[in-house]
Amino acid sequence: SDDVVALRKEKACLLRAFARAIVGDDPFIQPPPDRIDEALEKYEQARDIFCEFDKGSVELGKIYNNLGLCFGIKGDFDSAQNAFDAAEVIYKEKGILHHPPNMTRLYNLGCMLVKRGDVEVAAAKLSEAWDIAHAFNNSMTTVIEDAQKRLHTA
Repeated sequence: SDDVVALRKEKACLLRAFARAIVGDDPFIQPPPDRIDEALEKYEQARDIFCEFDKGSVELGKIYNNLGLCFGIKGDFDSAQNAFDAAEVIYKEKGILHHPPNMTRLYNLGCMLVKRGDVEVAAAKLSEAWDIAHAFNNSMTTVIEDAQKRLHTA
């Protein structure tokens, strides 16, 4: 029924919020490994729920972005890239590649690429993220600029 679907989606959103509280939003801060694993488990549960009911939702794209962030923090760059790619597919289908949800994905992807040492591609992704942030007058411009400074030390 619709009520069951709504409750399951609400549970998925709560799982995502719980995981975000564990990991935070800074790709350069490394929580303890057991906490990252706990967050990954919560994000995967949230992903599985949304895949049951709403495979193409922006919320699912955000969950994939968060999975990418966690895998990147953990150093599992292949899994991170796969998650970021899954988010991009959803955002492209929704026509929001030039909107804030994709800005966040590009930022997280760029930071992961910095950590991986792929400075040239990281610079391009962070530049794309900054352009979106600037277009929406988003406060992320400062955060992105800080990440861009890390390119010079990578």
